[in-house]
Amino acid sequence: MAGLSHHVVDVLTTPGCGYTLDVHRGDADGAIVQWLWGEPLTSDATDAVERGRALAEAVRNAGVAAGDTAPYDAHLTDAVLIMDECPFQPRVCGGPHLVASGRGRLGSL
Repeated sequence: MAGLSHHVVDVLTTPGCGYTLDVHRGDADGAIVQWLWGEPLTSDATDAVERGRALAEAVRNAGVAAGDTAPYDAHLTDAVLIMDECPFQPRVCGGPHLVASGRGRLGSL
């Protein structure tokens, strides 16, 4: 995974409470990548959503091309939203959270 992800992981390890990165080797069209990131909502929701959009753009700039992942299943959507609780550890990390997610292909691993 070293060839894949150091740029993507650098983006996802920005301040927040957690992230997931799911990678499948895929096929000749590239590896299948899904990611999810979250942070506690501590400021204005509009500013937070803009941060989430900037993070999603940074993931794309790190090499994950949004688009069709068929014939492979990719359940996460390209989205930035406010959730009522943490998507990772809601019992420990309380309150509303900014959550960003996406899926796509990465040309090589």
